Amino acid sequence: MGLQNTINGLDEFFEGESNTTYWIGYDKDIPFAFRITSPEGNDATTLDLFICDLNYWGKGMAVPMIQEFLISKFANVKKILIDPEATNTRAIHVYQKVGFKIVGEFIASWHPVPHYQMELYMKNLNHLQNNDKTWE
Repeated sequence: MGLQNTINGLDEFFEGESNTTYWIGYDKDIPFAFRITSPEGNDATTLDLFICDLNYWGKGMAVPMIQEFLISKFANVKKILIDPEATNTRAIHVYQKVGFKIVGEFIASWHPVPHYQMELYMKNLNHLQNNDKTWE
């Protein structure tokens, strides 16, 4: 269901019927990550992240990549919301290292398994040095 929602969202985006933004993460010229953001009310943005190239898993790149992305694109947003599956301990660990806090648990209508609602207040995010990642 989650993948179908992403595909449906892309269709709406290309038809000009969406406020969702799609980002591709590059390491130099190599695309390796896909990110989806969407405004949530006046002071928040949602975030979904997929590291699509398995060669980038476990390299310690996710935390600085997420932090740099959020600082460069969402410095003026109050908070960032993310909702990983509760069983996705690897992602949850990374998000907690970024600074996200678990604030609730829910069963998603689009994917009926437990998810955590996590949030990050941008004022708490530490600024990082450039680590040669480009987001477009």
